[in-house]
Amino acid sequence: MILLTGSTGLTGQHVAKAVAATGNPVRALVRDLKKAEDLAALGVDVVQGDLADEASIAAAMDGIDKAFLLMANGPEQRAHEIRFIDAAKAAGVSHLVKLSAIGVEAGHFNKLKDTHGRAEDHLKSSGLAYTILRGNFFMQYMLYFMPAIEATGAFYVPADDRPMGMVDVRDIADCAAKVLTQDGHAKKTYLLTGPALHTFADAAQLFSSALGKDVACTLIPADAFKAQMMKTGQDEWTASAVTEEFELLAGGGGEALTQSVEQITDHPPRSFAALLKETFGG
Repeated sequence: MILLTGSTGLTGQHVAKAVAATGNPVRALVRDLKKAEDLAALGVDVVQGDLADEASIAAAMDGIDKAFLLMANGPEQRAHEIRFIDAAKAAGVSHLVKLSAIGVEAGHFNKLKDTHGRAEDHLKSSGLAYTILRGNFFMQYMLYFMPAIEATGAFYVPADDRPMGMVDVRDIADCAAKVLTQDGHAKKTYLLTGPALHTFADAAQLFSSALGKDVACTLIPADAFKAQMMKTGQDEWTASAVTEEFELLAGGGGEALTQSVEQITDHPPRSFAALLKETFGG
């Protein structure tokens, strides 16, 4: 059986559906059973628990052969990921797949890069067979700008116009499903990207085409971007970390393309234009 975490989130819900579609028995560890009702309808064994609770992790690990680790960003993320890795080791899990991010490194000034880097290092030294999937900037994050686009005809970012290899989270899910159910991926780290490099100005043009109206990309100071995030309910740790992520993009931190999605899944990665067409029609 395969144990999944983060299965009700942006990426994790697609991972759960992709893994369930392989026909392998799947269990999802979730905090809110109500949010996982659609997964239960697919035959996923949904269990309630919390990565802050060692007992609930241990219970979820019963009978598990492989596991997928996806954690929501936050100040407790590193501790939770390390706790999960240790529990998988103790339970005799044969293979653990971790979703990470581009450019991670222990000691990195960016909180998210440092958190992922330290968890990766812990996983590599754990003795577990592992695979690490490092995602580039998620295409679906761009859809979070829709309220601003609808209200002002623009979206606002604290980043210079540097290109990035945005990846569709469904391609990440497809890769996770393959890695979890096929051999040949142990001790490998894959950087997952889309098929093309796009700047935020390119994204504005693609939005314009998909929506049938002019959409602009407007640069704003990092502190204004962070303040706006906090107004929408994000905590200071996350708002600061995400703002730093955009500053890294301004320095070329997302400027990478790979063939990993196609190599793993045997299908080409989805494009941003295709995502917008699918989302808005046309």
